[in-house]
Amino acid sequence: MNAIVPTSGFLSYYKGLLLGVKILICMGVGVVASLSGLAGATTLESDVDQALQWRFVGPMRGGRVNAVVGHPTNKTVFYAGYTGGGVWKTPDGGNNWINISDGHIKKGSIGAIDISQTDPNILYVGTGEHALRGDVSHGDGVYKSTDGGDTWTNVGLEDTRQIARVIIHPTNPDIVYVAAIGSFTGPNKQRGIFRSDDGGKTWKHILFQNEDVGAIDLEMDRKRPNILFAATWEVRRFPWGIRSGGEGSRIYRSKDGGDTWEDITEAPGLPKAKIRERIGLTLTEAKPGRAWALISSDAGRGLYRTDDDGDTWQYLTDDVRLFARAYYYMHIVADPADPERVYVPNNSLFVSDDAGETFDTVPGQFNDHHDLWIDPADNNRLIEAMTTVRRFLSTARNIGRTRTVSRQRRCTRWLRTIAFLSLSMAPSRTGVRSRFQADPKAPESVAATNMRRQGQKPATPR
Repeated sequence: MNAIVPTSGFLSYYKGLLLGVKILICMGVGVVASLSGLAGATTLESDVDQALQWRFVGPMRGGRVNAVVGHPTNKTVFYAGYTGGGVWKTPDGGNNWINISDGHIKKGSIGAIDISQTDPNILYVGTGEHALRGDVSHGDGVYKSTDGGDTWTNVGLEDTRQIARVIIHPTNPDIVYVAAIGSFTGPNKQRGIFRSDDGGKTWKHILFQNEDVGAIDLEMDRKRPNILFAATWEVRRFPWGIRSGGEGSRIYRSKDGGDTWEDITEAPGLPKAKIRERIGLTLTEAKPGRAWALISSDAGRGLYRTDDDGDTWQYLTDDVRLFARAYYYMHIVADPADPERVYVPNNSLFVSDDAGETFDTVPGQFNDHHDLWIDPADNNRLIEAMTTVRRFLSTARNIGRTRTVSRQRRCTRWLRTIAFLSLSMAPSRTGVRSRFQADPKAPESVAATNMRRQGQKPATPR
């Protein structure tokens, strides 16, 4: 018997195959045409780009601030370093802010800033923010200004990537210390504590654990500048998260200006832990020997205080509010004139008037607090770094209680071009990532939001 060939099915398959080939040919022609059109469009957009000029359209919404400092003698001059907007200066107590880093400092991410107490024309800035969020930006070392911030020069440590602290010696501005986290994505050697004795011309690597551990905090007793406390941090950032903490997170003390260091992580009174998170340190000049350590570890969390330069420590509190997002905050700042007052900037600003045993919340401020500078000559004069800049003028040191005056100046610049009438993105100078939509029927109208948590209202133009 002859086999019967299913001609209808074969023909259907054959016709389908031919149709597929025709579709692929058409797609190929379409791709070639699209590429040809894309080249022409790219040329057109390039011409348009060259003809366009960016202009500031508001609204006045600030980004995250990592570092602040005040002029030692001119009470209305302050400086602020942003996560993506460089360094800003106010000459009038925060009423107006001027960017002083554009064209001089190559990276917009600022981690630390300090000003000389004896020659306030001298400033040092450490680039690369210390708050290692998922959208963190790196820096390219240390910059120095000798004219009050008008011009800046890179003075080295380019591979430190993220810098947490810069401290200028209180009487000799040629001596400067840098606490560097190092690369947060992998091992590198340029991390730990550095010191320059010649105004940034050369650097000595005075504290180094290994290529996976950097320095996250550094404190100096400015009345006894040979006394230094340092905290190291073992941390690694991945595209999907962060590994914060490890055996490398430790506390060190130097009594000779950093020439030698002693590991005091397991001094009497401190927790016997194996894994420690980011550690925060501070000390007060008002009572020699007094310092605090904010520690979160596998042995628990706690705020500890020493009154003998770190030989022994006393547990104070495990108030959960002080330890929120330990990889991101863990800041603590002591009042230089009042040995009983200490602040903890976190998702709120907390203050203690009993040397750290209990804390109150300073009301009426936004969240995300990352630095607090207190004038050592006048502890009523403060400036705080958060998601904007806040300057306090407080009588009787009653910050957060009564008669407290605060002034805020949000100094972001949102930029857009009105020629592209589709969805457009533009960088904020202070690091706020914003989304813009121009009205196709009214090119002068634009709506903007920032990419923050759901439910947070966008800034209102004013």
